[in-house]
Amino acid sequence: MAVMIGNARISEFGTINGNKGDQTGREVMTQPWTSGGVWSYVFRPKSEAAAKKIAAAMVAACNNPNIGYSQRDRISLYMKASKNGFNLSKVGKCNCDCSSLVSVCVRAAGIAVSPYMYTGNEKAVLEASGAFKTYSGADYTKSSGKLKVGDILLRSGHTAIVTEGAAKPKKKTVATLAREVIAGKWGAGADRVKRLTAAGYDAKKVQKKVNEILKA
Repeated sequence: MAVMIGNARISEFGTINGNKGDQTGREVMTQPWTSGGVWSYVFRPKSEAAAKKIAAAMVAACNNPNIGYSQRDRISLYMKASKNGFNLSKVGKCNCDCSSLVSVCVRAAGIAVSPYMYTGNEKAVLEASGAFKTYSGADYTKSSGKLKVGDILLRSGHTAIVTEGAAKPKKKTVATLAREVIAGKWGAGADRVKRLTAAGYDAKKVQKKVNEILKA
């Protein structure tokens, strides 16, 4: 599954200011992570429930043709959304820019941040809320493998939200793991237990299956 992001991009004129509403269908939209460029920071909601609400709000905004892009009246989305409980699927004609849209999506999850947040102070604003963990390593900012739904991406001049995260690897069966253990793929002793546990498996169940196979 491809990692997707939602973001406010550019006006219908290809400039920073435009008319209210999405005139092109591409002013506020979802797109593959690969087209979003390299990021500097990833902010992950500490609450999984909040992460889902943030992502859902972004998807609703991207699907609502009433929401367009313009820095001139970037707060108009907040003004309308604040009157309807931040249901972004129901707001009328308005505009936003990338950072004001992210702030509204965060508000939709019940996290109070300033609607005047912009990319220059976004890191400070999100961290001050106490609701996010910050990641800046290359494994988060330059690749998508660790990204999760609701993650907020930030770089100089732009910000976005992950709406579809990286696919989780399928869990192996206990029988498969037992055969891999016998083949030496998981190490031995305490190291084996540690590695299996870190991968989300029950080391005791795997060892039990190993014993059954060896006895047979």
